[in-house]
Amino acid sequence: MNANITVTIRNYAGRHPHVSPYRSMNAYIEVEGGTDFTTSTLVAGNPVSFVEKALDEVIASVVANEYEPASATVATEGFTLSDTVQTQLVDKFTIDPAIASLTFA
Repeated sequence: MNANITVTIRNYAGRHPHVSPYRSMNAYIEVEGGTDFTTSTLVAGNPVSFVEKALDEVIASVVANEYEPASATVATEGFTLSDTVQTQLVDKFTIDPAIASLTFA
């Protein structure tokens, strides 16, 4: 199974006196031969933790649907993951038998 994950961060200015500026993070997960889905948050959290959340969603989908292990590709918009962080994520997630490979676009 191939999974393409596009993680986007957007910052929004408060448009009304009672709305503070905020940030949203969205992950669109496209699953080859399966159901595409989205996960998102309005919390101004850590982008790396959010990428991990999206990968956890892929693992859950592989397990729940009895898919073959996923070859996952992560693309980011609005931020960049350093080579060191990418390596750490590959090491962390390819330990799981549900992830066959992890690359970054």
